Amino acid sequence: KKYKIKIDELTGANLKTQTAEFSHIRSVAIYPDLQLELDNGLIVNKETHDIITKENVQNEDDLYSLCIKKNWDISWYYYYKNWLQ
Repeated sequence: KKYKIKIDELTGANLKTQTAEFSHIRSVAIYPDLQLELDNGLIVNKETHDIITKENVQNEDDLYSLCIKKNWDISWYYYYKNWLQ
């Protein structure tokens, strides 16, 4: 609500605000130091997050590949790579 996000940041679908989730770009299990960084995640619908989890996405390169496969937005990737530096 604070950032007024209205769409799933990957699929572009309308955000289901009651079930929307924060999806970490780099997984907490492997990158615990980034778990609280807002820039290490995207707001997505639960269904999108479920797909990401099912595909075992662990980092930005895994997520980028999934986005290409699913024809989802990839603009987050370039921002994220710059943020990491």
